[in-house]
Amino acid sequence: MVHHSLGNAGLSDTALLELEEKFREEFKYTAAYAHAWRGEADAAFEWLLLAEEADDVMTGLTITPFFDSIRSDPRWPEMLDRLGYSKAQLDTISFEINLP
Repeated sequence: MVHHSLGNAGLSDTALLELEEKFREEFKYTAAYAHAWRGEADAAFEWLLLAEEADDVMTGLTITPFFDSIRSDPRWPEMLDRLGYSKAQLDTISFEINLP
């Protein structure tokens, strides 16, 4: 992601390919947000689907800036709804705080 942000396309491609090949099973969510950071929506959603199928923990999915480039994609709200993370779903959770 750093190489991509600095304009080092070759180094970025190499690092991402290494992540996908060496750590395919362990870092699906990481590969998804790396692709999203690079603006590669299709690849990001493919990796998110793999992460979802593997039941990876996708903590921060709704707030991390890594996914900003794909939030306007029509697949984003569909995925959030499927995962139970849509705004409507989260709004139904009530919190009660009792301070001593």
